[in-house]
Amino acid sequence: MAANYRISDDKGEEVVTARSVWALVDIDKRKILRPTALPIQVEPYSGDSVGDIPNKVTIPTNVPMEEVFQYPVKYSGLDNNGHLNNARYGDICCDVLSISEWEFAELQHFRITYLQEAKYGDEISILRSPVTSEGVFIRGQSDENEKVFFEACLDFKAI
Repeated sequence: MAANYRISDDKGEEVVTARSVWALVDIDKRKILRPTALPIQVEPYSGDSVGDIPNKVTIPTNVPMEEVFQYPVKYSGLDNNGHLNNARYGDICCDVLSISEWEFAELQHFRITYLQEAKYGDEISILRSPVTSEGVFIRGQSDENEKVFFEACLDFKAI
């Protein structure tokens, strides 16, 4: 399922568009379910859309990644399921950039792919790429077992 969001300024000009894609999951078996598992039929909505479903973030193998910091998952960052809250991943990505990078660039696109939930006590190694033609790539992974929690790409426009 996908959800579209549009935010307009006071003049009615669209300033933000976003799309989130959701999956139905059996949390006990940790398996993705088909929509037919729901007790009602869910029809896809093909009306107003912010665009095509975005591709997953895949960091090219030739892009060098360097560790920026370690992020410990603590209680205050957990959601109701005991996983790191999705909003925290956005915070982490923003913290990867220096203040001077933020002062001279405007964020145009933010894409993130969640690959594995992070839980209380996990230590996430946050890595970033240099600025590429696609933007800045960010990965959160475990140094312990090389489990990748997320990959993101922030695309900027110079101001």
